[in-house]
Amino acid sequence: MPGPSIQKAYGLTSPTISVFPFPIYKSTSPTTNDRTYLPGQVWVHAAGDTRTVYIFGGRDSSGLGVWTLSSTSAGDLNTLQGDTGGEISATLGNIFIVGSSNITTDGDPGTSTIAVDLASDITVTSATAGNLKVYVNRIEAQNTNGNVILYPNGTGTVNIQGQTANTVATYGASGAMQGVGPLTNGQLLIGSTGAQPVAANLTSTGGSVTITNTAGGINLEAAGGGSSFTWSVVTASTASIAANTGIITDNATSVAVTLPATAAVGDMFRVVAKGGSGASFVLGVSTGQSIRFGNTFTTTSSGTLSATQLGDAVEVVCSVANTAFIVTSVVGNLTVT
Repeated sequence: MPGPSIQKAYGLTSPTISVFPFPIYKSTSPTTNDRTYLPGQVWVHAAGDTRTVYIFGGRDSSGLGVWTLSSTSAGDLNTLQGDTGGEISATLGNIFIVGSSNITTDGDPGTSTIAVDLASDITVTSATAGNLKVYVNRIEAQNTNGNVILYPNGTGTVNIQGQTANTVATYGASGAMQGVGPLTNGQLLIGSTGAQPVAANLTSTGGSVTITNTAGGINLEAAGGGSSFTWSVVTASTASIAANTGIITDNATSVAVTLPATAAVGDMFRVVAKGGSGASFVLGVSTGQSIRFGNTFTTTSSGTLSATQLGDAVEVVCSVANTAFIVTSVVGNLTVT
């Protein structure tokens, strides 16, 4: 490719003189392929009423042309500095602002503005602000003690979506939040080893306690008569007696009443033989048990206390858990076997 030529002109004192080439006027900017010029060649890019002047600086090590703006002023933009990376210099007068993931740019030549838009749907692996880092599947503290504190905005509340109103929060496998309830009047959370707590009301299996559930309250009262016993009338020939209960026998002949196999120290049992046409009773022990009546003991596992007259009554109390009982009150003469 031939090189540039020097223009000649006639002078006054010499036949000819060298004249630098005239400026190039074009409607485009020069490119690196425009390289067959002498250093210092002027290129004028005419775009309407706008003129941009470039000066040829020769070729680089790859043989490509190097063009620079002829001059800059306070209003010219030559470089940009990012948060990271190096300084960006203009190439042939141009600095490009391009988008990346989740960001787009839109230039408007009519207003000389570039709009930078954030995508409506953003995919972010994590975001850090202060001492908090939010991932797509968790929130992680960045401070040294690992505390994560949730604050409402102003006088608002901290809401956790997907939870039922008025339930009590418990935690399952891997700390997953789960709700129990909503609770009804008088319900409490009752624990269960290795399982989620359940909502349940208090109960009295033996009926010795009357339970009244109200909104936000539980009222407990001793059941039965003034003695806090629950009494029942038995017309069958056999009956089992529960702790802290009494039996009134009313059978044509006799009622065989058996103490429970399990009893706690202090549990009390009462048996009364109804008068009139009612029958008497026989209070017997379970396997391994005996009853002490004064200084006399029933036979272990098979002994009994038997009423001899209608109207007889007896009260016994457990003195050794499950096995030993003592007569604490008696009416009539009982037969000990």
